[in-house]
Amino acid sequence: MVTSSTDPTVGRFARVSSLRSYLYALPDLRDRPYSEALFTTFNVDLGYFEGHILGPARASGAAVTVIADGAQYEPDPRAVRGAGSSYAVGVVDLPTAFHPKVSALVGHDRLLLAIGSGNLTTGGWLGNDETLFIAQGTTATGIPAIAGQVARWLKSIETLRVSRAGRAGIERTRLAIERLLTSNEVVDTNHRLVTTSSGPILDQLPDGQVDELLLHAPFHDDKGTALGALLDRYRPRQVSIAVQPGRTIIDPNPLAAAARSRGVDLTWHDAGGTYRHGKLIEAVSGGRRWVLTGSPNLTGAALLRQLGAGGNCEVGVVATTDRSLYPGEGAPLAVGDVPSRRILVAPGEVSRSSQHVPVLLGATLDGEAIVIELSRPAPFPVTVEVSEFSDLPERSSVLGQVPAGATEVRIEVTREFGARSRVRISFESDGDRYRGPLHFLADPHAILHRVPSRRSSSTNSDVDWRALFGDDALLRDWTRTLDKVTREQRVLPAVGSRPTSSAQSAAIGKRGRGRTFDDEEGWAQYSVDAIARLGPTLAHETSGGLILPQLATRARTTISSSDPIWADTFDADESNFDDSQTAEDLDGDRAPETDTSGPADLATPQLKQRFRSWVNSLATTVAERPALDRMAITRMLLIASLVHVWDEDVAWFHPLYAATQTLSRDDVPARISPAAGALSAVCLYRLNQGASPDRRTGTGLHYVQLVEQLLPLIAARDTGHVSSIVYSVFGTSAVATHPQDVLDLIEGILDKNPWSEIVESIQRTHPDWDVELIEGTVNIESRSGSHFKIAAAALELMPRGLSAAIRVTSGRQLEERVYARHGDVLVLQDRLGTRLVWKTYRLSSLVSPSVIQGSPDAEARARIDGAPWSGLSATARTVLDAAGVTV
Repeated sequence: MVTSSTDPTVGRFARVSSLRSYLYALPDLRDRPYSEALFTTFNVDLGYFEGHILGPARASGAAVTVIADGAQYEPDPRAVRGAGSSYAVGVVDLPTAFHPKVSALVGHDRLLLAIGSGNLTTGGWLGNDETLFIAQGTTATGIPAIAGQVARWLKSIETLRVSRAGRAGIERTRLAIERLLTSNEVVDTNHRLVTTSSGPILDQLPDGQVDELLLHAPFHDDKGTALGALLDRYRPRQVSIAVQPGRTIIDPNPLAAAARSRGVDLTWHDAGGTYRHGKLIEAVSGGRRWVLTGSPNLTGAALLRQLGAGGNCEVGVVATTDRSLYPGEGAPLAVGDVPSRRILVAPGEVSRSSQHVPVLLGATLDGEAIVIELSRPAPFPVTVEVSEFSDLPERSSVLGQVPAGATEVRIEVTREFGARSRVRISFESDGDRYRGPLHFLADPHAILHRVPSRRSSSTNSDVDWRALFGDDALLRDWTRTLDKVTREQRVLPAVGSRPTSSAQSAAIGKRGRGRTFDDEEGWAQYSVDAIARLGPTLAHETSGGLILPQLATRARTTISSSDPIWADTFDADESNFDDSQTAEDLDGDRAPETDTSGPADLATPQLKQRFRSWVNSLATTVAERPALDRMAITRMLLIASLVHVWDEDVAWFHPLYAATQTLSRDDVPARISPAAGALSAVCLYRLNQGASPDRRTGTGLHYVQLVEQLLPLIAARDTGHVSSIVYSVFGTSAVATHPQDVLDLIEGILDKNPWSEIVESIQRTHPDWDVELIEGTVNIESRSGSHFKIAAAALELMPRGLSAAIRVTSGRQLEERVYARHGDVLVLQDRLGTRLVWKTYRLSSLVSPSVIQGSPDAEARARIDGAPWSGLSATARTVLDAAGVTV
């Protein structure tokens, strides 16, 4: 439902030039209310941005993205410390100009939008006189309708030539806005977005003749084309233009001629002393007033042409207003007092030269390689240069080449380059050597790292597995905090969690309130919540490294950590820059590091009993917890199975079995399914060690049923994470194992080949036998024992419907006999003197191989073929062929 509101706190023209004061005054900053922060700009000063804007933006909890015009992008490398690690930078390559000034901060229950005229520079955000429209909304007050128009505009620019990291930031912001709109009341604030994505901006302005136009822009086209089009559309009697003589880019004579030829009275006014970069079209008619503010200058590329048809990328806001925004003051100026001032190219007014030349859009870390993205194919090879962050910016080495005709290349690297290293392209063109601006190597995971809530009551301790199992008090405190934070999160709206049933999920989807974790904003909230419950390190490890911990933890990052050699080192107390420094400085309550060297003291019977009670308590409540918590607790119970506290050898089986069962539920986010599959694989390996070899009842049957339940999950396992879990969990314990042992077991399960498990089960049940599988036959060698009894015991450990052959060698003379089973028939291949004989028996639910070998009467009743067994009967041949025995 859309309602109407004139509440100035929902949407209004601000009396400040930038969003800066709003960012520093954000309420509830420690709760990290936002998940995305997007800033679009024409010019950009990344040094100013990092020094004044990045801190509060990241402290709000947001992943930060800056999008700028590629032709204007020329950063000072000595002023940039966090690009590529603390935030993403994307540049747009257009034949005209990427000129919008839009800022958006979006969270799960609120947003803050700013649409103005100021670039992301010291002047644009601090020194100049700019225009600015602010829109705010929450789930409590409603979301302003203009947010939907911003989302549609963001959708339109996702198709522009921009780096993948920049496009991802745009898309995440759009999706976050759309979710707010579909799940909250939408409030019409009587403000409307106009963009060149939709068509010429002049065509989107209000209709109807006006009495007066009041105009200001720092740039006017030199032929007065835009002014002439405005006068033709609105036919005013009076037009006033505010200028700053000597500063405004203008030729007053064509503008005066355009007004004179249409019979319009043109008046010039002084716009004041402070440099005015704000843009304004203000129309007055019959006492009513509407305005256009935002990025468009009074030029044809800004007002008269659509993006893609010679127009800039521009964004403005149209609204009615009671007060004039016109900056002109004082007595009118004579035309002679308005000097002509030109620049070579006004933004977007002429097509940029060398359009065949590619622009470097971005450079991204990708494992052991760096991915280079160009805006267009080059007609010649392009050299890629790299300069490490810690080195002088002027020093660079050749990283590789982009072949002619390519737009993207993956360059394998022989040494590790951290995020923030500098990358540029160079090439020869028309006899000249071109070297492009420096870009900053981006770590795609680090730029998505959001600063979690720092309220001490809302975040669990940062501990690792070893610390938890080495300190009983810490273990219990961590568990209590887990329960407390989980309860607190369940009080909040269920925005970051997925319903447990498909019916619930469908119902929420119909209301438009659902959120999946395939989108970045949903995953961001999920990650923040998981860190609060589990602590940063455990959330990081449980997710398979997808959830990044705070940089204060021990987790490895790909961020270059050394200071550059040109950094000022005179202040010995200056702290090293890191990804979250500017955010941390705002609240300054860094949680103390947890001592992970606690004593592993579970020696007393009382502590052992308390530990067992803790394990069983976790196992009984694990099913009620979110997916990542279930994974963390299952891993804890896996570790607990190795702790020497169990009175019975396999008393740990049931808690671990109960927890592992919960891993297959359908609320596991798709992106952590490989980690869940790896954990399931290791748990199955451990449970197999404790399960009864008899798969028909008890723990053996539980194990078989669990294998079937987990098949889809273990099929998606991440083998690298299997190794990580094995080495961290088993270590040098008494049941230490190798990752390949786990992988072999899982491969056998997935291949539906039971033999490796059968052999392992027989060997474990009868450790005095030598058991191996040779060409499909189970070979058993024993120093003593009846051949038939050995074979019968082995067959009891095999699935009943499985055709099987067993070759038994036993006794001092190592005599050999073969036993084969197929369906309900058992064949014994024996030797009488020098000849082979084949005895056949009928099996049933009451007559097993063990019954036949243990009772002469049962053996006689079960016979199919009678003595003297001098030949191979058809029944025997069928069984032997089915079991793979060659006669």
